[in-house]
Amino acid sequence: MRLLQIGNCPLDPALGSGQTRLAWAAGLRALGHEVETLDSDALLGEARRQPRGRRWRLGWRAWRRLARTDLSAVDMIEFYGAEFWLPTLLLSRRRRRPLLVAHSDGIELLAAECLAAAERPPPAWKRAVEAPLMRAAFARADGVVAGSAADIAFVVARGLQPADRAVAVPLGLDEMFLAGDPLPLAKRENLIVFVGSWISRKGIAPLAEALGSLLRERPALRGALLGTGVEEKAVRRAFPPEVQERLEVRSRLGREEVRAALGRARVFTLPSAYEGFGLALAEAMARGCACVATPTGFGAEVLRGEEALVVSFGDAAALRAALSCLLDDPALATRLAVAGHRRVQALRWDASVRRLAETYETWLAA
Repeated sequence: MRLLQIGNCPLDPALGSGQTRLAWAAGLRALGHEVETLDSDALLGEARRQPRGRRWRLGWRAWRRLARTDLSAVDMIEFYGAEFWLPTLLLSRRRRRPLLVAHSDGIELLAAECLAAAERPPPAWKRAVEAPLMRAAFARADGVVAGSAADIAFVVARGLQPADRAVAVPLGLDEMFLAGDPLPLAKRENLIVFVGSWISRKGIAPLAEALGSLLRERPALRGALLGTGVEEKAVRRAFPPEVQERLEVRSRLGREEVRAALGRARVFTLPSAYEGFGLALAEAMARGCACVATPTGFGAEVLRGEEALVVSFGDAAALRAALSCLLDDPALATRLAVAGHRRVQALRWDASVRRLAETYETWLAA
């Protein structure tokens, strides 16, 4: 196959989306497929530094680039992001064209609904304009691939694609997270870890309330907020002043540092309002943490109470209770950590890439 991947983020391995897209491309190349990639930096050039109108400019620049490209040499175009509704819509009208696939890190239509329920919804005019355009990114493609079963169920239920053209292919874990036996919880630090961007979608409001309360009541407890992507002071001011000295805050850190942090933590939490997959949760399970999540992405697929504790969206009290339970009940925490570690052993990139390639070959043959 000859694939052209067009994405809405930089191919930066320090970013979750960048990391996964690099892994998909490398895996497909290893199977003998030709893969060319265009990320957001390549599409926007110097305009990437202008935040206003970024989503609109991405779609327009992608279309201009494709309009100048000889697509007879391409079997398939993978679009990563609903920003590319314009080239998807225009190309879908051509008789002779490559296969068009929306390969999603997260279905934006579903994410918007989840966030509207958790936060103040966007203005009506914005919903009226954006929703139909985002819908076209999925409905006018020839197929949709997403990381979670929940996303695919949404795509089919909303009539965006038929069931045979909507496939869930889970992400794989970096081998460094799967290698080696995790340290038993009894030998770990009294530490709760969160890994993710410090944005509302990640559930930072209930997290700050629950973790701040626990830190105030438990002088021996510490917290680590890693990969936040913002200045340290922006994170610290969400917590009471008296507990801030027991918080480790890191804006960016390498994969080895993430692995090390998860390997020493007793508990991990990812209380997101929406995740397309939630790689950080799977990585924490691979490193033997006892985990608390919300029912989104991979968190919606774990066995509740057996592989992780799952709490409702935006419920700080429930989150606090679940974290307390794991800190106070070592037997339960150990049982969850062992079962979670076992669960994620199947999340390997070679298996996921093979499944993706087989899906694409089937669609191309049809």
